[in-house]
Amino acid sequence: MKSLKLIVPAAVLVFTASFGYAQNMILSKAEVDSIKLVPFNEPFVYLGNGLSSGKIAKENLLENPFVTAKASNSEIEWGVVSYDVTFVVNGKEEAPIRVTGAQFPEAVKTRIQSATTGTIVEFNNVLIHSIAGKRTIVRPIVVRIR
Repeated sequence: MKSLKLIVPAAVLVFTASFGYAQNMILSKAEVDSIKLVPFNEPFVYLGNGLSSGKIAKENLLENPFVTAKASNSEIEWGVVSYDVTFVVNGKEEAPIRVTGAQFPEAVKTRIQSATTGTIVEFNNVLIHSIAGKRTIVRPIVVRIR
């Protein structure tokens, strides 16, 4: 019978930190007065200038061919990094088209233009960014071509 030896190296990490500066930091009244709190509201994504769902004519969808993100009552500007566009035709879901940037690429515009009445177009997994960081909006925008 063979014996098995298992050797596990052990490492010890020592972390040190000095918090003295942060503890001794005092803000002046002018610095405190200049701090502006920005309310944070979860951003929503829209198509064009505010379309979010429902039955939409191809022309209206292609009038402003981009995805945008906005948060109500917020001064934070959100930019769209990427998103997926999926077409559902006669109940059959096609492979998603990955889009980089806010604008619809030619492949998406052409697909919308050739879509038949009743085609469902889903915009999902929208990655957005701002000074507050990056986040993915998983709630899809679903529109039906009329």
